[in-house]
Amino acid sequence: MTRLVSRFAPALLAVIATAGVAQAHVPDGEKFVTAFRQACVPGRLSYSAAREHIASVGWKEVEQGVDDNLSKLLQKSDKAVLEEAEKDWTYQRTAFGGFIDGKPHFVVVTRLHAPEIVTLVGCYLYDFGATAPIDPQIVTDFLGVEPAETVDEKGMTGYTWGPSPKLPRTLDTYLFYITKGSPMRDASGFAGVLLKFETSEPDGAE
Repeated sequence: MTRLVSRFAPALLAVIATAGVAQAHVPDGEKFVTAFRQACVPGRLSYSAAREHIASVGWKEVEQGVDDNLSKLLQKSDKAVLEEAEKDWTYQRTAFGGFIDGKPHFVVVTRLHAPEIVTLVGCYLYDFGATAPIDPQIVTDFLGVEPAETVDEKGMTGYTWGPSPKLPRTLDTYLFYITKGSPMRDASGFAGVLLKFETSEPDGAE
């Protein structure tokens, strides 16, 4: 399978760092979902495997300040996790940057460990410059199940798919498109397109 994410040189990373505002564009749904599958599926059973695999397919680990949209999103999500977490829970995350069709995209991988309850590894692909949603049928074809829930209100379009038999231990998959003028932008922390899922980490994995 052809890799859709550009291999990084320092100059390419600098492009993201100096871009300032995400490049507005209509996303290519096929390429977006393929990039998600390539980045998020193979290493999804552990945080360390996910990080290693994502780097191996061309994404570059980035610092929080490399993109304004990413920084605001991570600050909001970190705060939300810390507010909900119990004292003995642990939370880790790593952000990666790359290009799909020459446009900056970001993958965020997370690990939430709740002792005696569950450990979840999350993988999120963001396109902050997207000005239109992508066809949910592409995700349906990927998962092999129909959407269980759809929402379309206040400038947000969203779809939820239940667990796919193709992805053991992976829970629901979510696809969102949020316009820049949507009131849901503040609540979610971003505008653009997001595709994500979480996987229950097996005992002994890290």
